[in-house]
Amino acid sequence: SWMELEVQRVPIRLGHDVFLTGHLDARAMSAAVGAMAGFRRAIDTLGVPRYRAVATSAVRESRNGGEFVDAVRRETGIQIETITGSEEARLVWIAVRNRVPLGDRPWVTVDLGGGSLEVSLVSNEGIHWAESHTMGTVRLLEDLGGPDGDPAEFRGLVTEYVNTLRFQDQIDRDEIGGLLATGGNIEALAKLAGAEPGDSGVSRLPLKALRKLVKQLGRMSVAERIATWGLRDDRADVIHPAGLLYERVAILAGVDEILVPHVGVKEGVLLD
Repeated sequence: SWMELEVQRVPIRLGHDVFLTGHLDARAMSAAVGAMAGFRRAIDTLGVPRYRAVATSAVRESRNGGEFVDAVRRETGIQIETITGSEEARLVWIAVRNRVPLGDRPWVTVDLGGGSLEVSLVSNEGIHWAESHTMGTVRLLEDLGGPDGDPAEFRGLVTEYVNTLRFQDQIDRDEIGGLLATGGNIEALAKLAGAEPGDSGVSRLPLKALRKLVKQLGRMSVAERIATWGLRDDRADVIHPAGLLYERVAILAGVDEILVPHVGVKEGVLLD
């Protein structure tokens, strides 16, 4: 267990151009280096003796990710480790296992980021299989032209794209313990649907409630989502495609609720 002394979150969207051009944008890199410098100051102020910094899909898929890693090391002294999709899945599993008693049955886990969707079958023993799909929320916005046009048209495009996701042949739906979902978007969706964390820190989001919320989001513009629910700009545009992805995974897993443990890669790194 641990006590949080300080938490910082800086929305950079480093992968904004990677999924179209294959390169990290110079302005996004500069902003990310600045954010890392802020983290370095916090590390020094708090006297942290050890750290681990990891980068995921945006950096590992970009042709100039090495330049970014070098810039961070040069400017801040922080050495970033670019991790694979399988290592990302392992770290999420560590975090989830620490928060949710998995028991003797296997569970499906889904972790959604800006560039990828990781689906795994896990148990207390480890990860039985894992798949990485190029269906991250930012990537979907880039591939499909963004949500600023006709909401109905965009909703149709995202639905068609999401429906290509298939993994149900690799699991026995009668044997799994349930579905565990991680990522900032599922935490935001659970909150909007009124699924607050229980005493264990886990939210239970009924699929019926998620489906109703996703339909509401799909009928609204980004500006309306911000005005109605107070969402941040960098959450309001991706939360609808994220909801559709989580809904699709729940359907394929054959579950009627999603457990949201409110942990992810960051907590996995800490526990590891």
